[in-house]
Amino acid sequence: VYAWLELGVGVIIAFSPLLFQIADAVYAQLYARVYESTWLLALTRMTLMSCVMLPATLMMGGSLPLLCQQFVRSQNRVARVVGWLYGINTLGAALGAATCGFWLIPTLGIDVALYLAAAVNIVVCLIVAVVAKGVQTDLGTDCAVIKTEDSPVRCVGRDELNKRQRATLVGVFFGVGFVAVAAEVLWTRYLSLWLTNTVHTYTLTLSVVLVGIVLGSWLSALLVERIRWRASLLGLTQVSAAVSIMYVMQLKPTWWGDWIGAIGPQQQLLVVACVMFVPAMFSGMA
Repeated sequence: VYAWLELGVGVIIAFSPLLFQIADAVYAQLYARVYESTWLLALTRMTLMSCVMLPATLMMGGSLPLLCQQFVRSQNRVARVVGWLYGINTLGAALGAATCGFWLIPTLGIDVALYLAAAVNIVVCLIVAVVAKGVQTDLGTDCAVIKTEDSPVRCVGRDELNKRQRATLVGVFFGVGFVAVAAEVLWTRYLSLWLTNTVHTYTLTLSVVLVGIVLGSWLSALLVERIRWRASLLGLTQVSAAVSIMYVMQLKPTWWGDWIGAIGPQQQLLVVACVMFVPAMFSGMA
């Protein structure tokens, strides 16, 4: 299944330049009918972009659960394995964002970058297909973490939670993701007031956020088996992220407003990291 997902992503990416041209042509035909309504215009654009991008991103979203299912061998170490896998996957995303934004797009162009990405996905498909022939799939159990004699932490399985508790946990984790990505959008707009608003601005923002998530995820993977009060730690990460975000937003960075647009990429990276890295790390820990 994982191999087929990677193949699907590669095929869609390879055809995406053509798909974007079709979406652009359709948008040109619809624009005169929807431009007077801000909401209708936004809905039209979002629908067209979703038709092009959503199938590939849906397939991308299926990769991590499949890998987690395959690599979780010791049931009392689910959190550690998932934390490392999530960090590795996000590290690849950070390197991909930086490589694409700083090198591939400026030197080779968007279409060539897309074709290279499609080729990588297809190569991954072939590798997985070969490796999977000698791999035995373990379906595991219907429990997040099983209690063991050597573990002082008792983690309940899904069937031990009532509907209200499940809904609460799902809502909490939904909020964690909502705030994390919303903050990323906020910081991108915030920094664009001082940084030149180019592809480099977004590349810096995205790369810093992803690296922060990587380190936070790996930190949790290292500590999770030694911590008794995991729910308290989860709450602490969110409170800490909120405090750090509010603190930075209350600053009046007029002292960098005059020179930040003229500084080099290294100095810009430092500014972006000071603003975004800490909240991103707490997000990765969660």
